[in-house]
Amino acid sequence: MKKQLVLAVFLLMSLSFSAQNTSVQERFNKANEAYNNAKYEKAAELYRSILELDSVSAELHFNLANTELKQNNLGQAILHYEKALKLKPNQVSFQENLAYANSLTVDEIQSIEKSQLQIYIDKFNFLFSVDQWSYLVVSLAALMFFAFLAYVFSTKTFTKRLFFTGFIVFLVLAAISFSQAYRLDHLQQSQQYAIILSEEVPALAEPNARSSQVLTLHEGTKVKLLSKFNNYQEVQLADGTKIWISTKAFKKI
Repeated sequence: MKKQLVLAVFLLMSLSFSAQNTSVQERFNKANEAYNNAKYEKAAELYRSILELDSVSAELHFNLANTELKQNNLGQAILHYEKALKLKPNQVSFQENLAYANSLTVDEIQSIEKSQLQIYIDKFNFLFSVDQWSYLVVSLAALMFFAFLAYVFSTKTFTKRLFFTGFIVFLVLAAISFSQAYRLDHLQQSQQYAIILSEEVPALAEPNARSSQVLTLHEGTKVKLLSKFNNYQEVQLADGTKIWISTKAFKKI
């Protein structure tokens, strides 16, 4: 009886998962069709309904970003381009569209100049996403396992050396990939960024309404999140400037 009950629950869960996947794919196709027919508001609505089902993908964020850009929602467009790149950092089309969207922003903030070494380090750090580094670790671990089995059951000295060397190489690469996945995850958790969604945001010197306004930020500007006090968030601009803004003015990437 218990086995039958477990089987029934398993079948129901499988059917539910299959139905949800079908629903997601249908909505995604309808959203793409709406976008191709220039029905951008409808397309955005469908893309967002998929996100509400916790079905997240880089392509979904990218398509939603394109839809928001067509509707001149610059902040939302940049936000979702950034989210798409967070999932697939090396996707060229994502990078190009984000660069174009950033060129439309009002604020022209010069980034702190980096050394050539730091540029290479950043490129390596964001070569893959955390999930992609993790998949690489699993793949390399599988190759290690097969190389070890081949080493154990091989009878010839040459092949034993070959498979043992392969095992060591896969081990080193797996260790590097694991270290990179851990470092990148820690980096993303400790350094959080956001996009300004309000059309204009007063930037204050201190976290209170009586503080003097330092400058005005505009929709689409990317900021680094620092400390928080009441309804104010301390942020850092690309040039290193630290200011306080309302917590309602932005959304985390």
